[in-house]
Amino acid sequence: MSHDAFSLSVLAALAAVAILMIVVALPVVLGMRHAAKDQEFQHAERLKAIEMGRPLPGDPAHEGSPRTAVAGIGVWVPISALVIALAATTGSQNSEAAGVAIWVSAGGVGVTGLICGTILAMSTMARDGRTADCHAPAKHRFEESEIDTVSRRGV
Repeated sequence: MSHDAFSLSVLAALAAVAILMIVVALPVVLGMRHAAKDQEFQHAERLKAIEMGRPLPGDPAHEGSPRTAVAGIGVWVPISALVIALAATTGSQNSEAAGVAIWVSAGGVGVTGLICGTILAMSTMARDGRTADCHAPAKHRFEESEIDTVSRRGV
């Protein structure tokens, strides 16, 4: 292999390494920087939630609003039961007794869903320490002697 061919192959290898650095290493480094900044933001969000006495974001125990569960049980169960009863009795050749049984069953399911939704709403608000108007609970107050503070004076 001649000297010119060797220097050309070294130059091609260096060019390939430079291109790989741009294509592979740069996105990896930028992705790591983005992940670190995202983690900082999540940490600040969690600290703010703790400071305000709110549930932590991303906590599986608090995922999904209690209002969603209350709406699902208290509103959608009765509506769904009545729509299904309407679909079952409209244009059917069933006897009148079967139609009455369908509507009584749908009414029972609807009333049960409404009662369970109300009980769920009341127990959720009581567990969270909220009143009927859904205000956020007050932050717990500590006495001055209960707080261990580090000051700038070093005392």
